[in-house]
Amino acid sequence: GALAALGRLAEATGRPELAAQLTNQSLATAAAMRAKLVSSETGLFVDGASGAAAAHTAIHSCIYPLAFGVAGGDAALEARCFGKIETQLRAAWSAGTAYNLSVFAAAYLLKAVYAHDADHGALALDVLASCGHDSWCHMILEGATATMEAWTRDEKPNLSWSHPWGTAPTAAIVRGLMGVTATSPAFETFDVKPQPGGLRWASLRLPTARGALTASFNQTAALGAAPASFALRLGVPADAQATACLPRLGAKDDTLELDGVPVKGRAQGDYLCVGG
Repeated sequence: GALAALGRLAEATGRPELAAQLTNQSLATAAAMRAKLVSSETGLFVDGASGAAAAHTAIHSCIYPLAFGVAGGDAALEARCFGKIETQLRAAWSAGTAYNLSVFAAAYLLKAVYAHDADHGALALDVLASCGHDSWCHMILEGATATMEAWTRDEKPNLSWSHPWGTAPTAAIVRGLMGVTATSPAFETFDVKPQPGGLRWASLRLPTARGALTASFNQTAALGAAPASFALRLGVPADAQATACLPRLGAKDDTLELDGVPVKGRAQGDYLCVGG
């Protein structure tokens, strides 16, 4: 992830040779991880290449590869990692126990489960809304008015009660649930791909260098209604271009309705996208 980010920075600052070197190294590192760190028995990333670590998969060993795209487009590998994460989280919620993941790592948990978009954000919404042992809701129940350094006081009796590294939901709601992602500097171009799970509606107003970006959605899919519908309304800043992606909702064709006019969408997994 660091190599890929540095590659993008090098490209943006006019150093194409360095950008290519860094990007190629990031791809080579990911390929080496797939070759050396995927168990032949479970098909999951393991904790290390040798010894006891090679026989164990911590939840972190699935979270970070998903968050940083290490699976390299291998949909089956991504699905297995997502399944491991979901199983461990739901077991912890059911038992009322911790799931051995720090507040800091929870930022990458949310990034990982939104990166695997097959469930349209259902698991991510459960993470955000959980009131279990490890949750932001639990912080509120502890008396917090800002995010805490750790999930609970028993984990760290001298914890900070105003800790920025606990604020993962603020980014996750924008980039994951509402799916707003800049694709060029200063939001000249951006994507909007909501992953709301069972949330019926939401709205967002996001400040950008070009002005306010607004997005809201309503869905009957969350109600189990037939036929299911998903409506997205966008306010695009001046001199910007948006690409919108909506869940396919079982539709057999690739048609979207843009400002009341049927248009052909571009398939992206279980989503249909339209740009410009």
